[in-house]
Amino acid sequence: MILAWVITSGLQAAEIDTVRVSGIVTDDLGASLPGASIAVKGTNKGTTSDHNGRFSLVVPENTILRFSFIGYMTQEKIVVGTQREFNIKMVAVEEPIGIEPAKSVKLTIKQSERAVADNRFAF
Repeated sequence: MILAWVITSGLQAAEIDTVRVSGIVTDDLGASLPGASIAVKGTNKGTTSDHNGRFSLVVPENTILRFSFIGYMTQEKIVVGTQREFNIKMVAVEEPIGIEPAKSVKLTIKQSERAVADNRFAF
């Protein structure tokens, strides 16, 4: 039987300095973006901007914040030094990423009849 002893006397856990960061997320015209995602990179923690585009969260020093919103380029900012206010201007992408325009679908007569019957039933 192997018995392992860990001696912890004299050892102290390193304290992690946390800071409150806040700011506002806007589009390229300066209008607020409610519902923008502000994520702590490498974790599942984060928040979203409120109805005025504002956000606030507590993070460790040297954290990378990832700002994203559908139709806009993702941005990353690092929390260092005394910077606690992040006012982010999102830049729209030329072509939507991962979104394709809708394509028309030609239905057969039976499919058309079924769609009409299903809609009638639903309403």
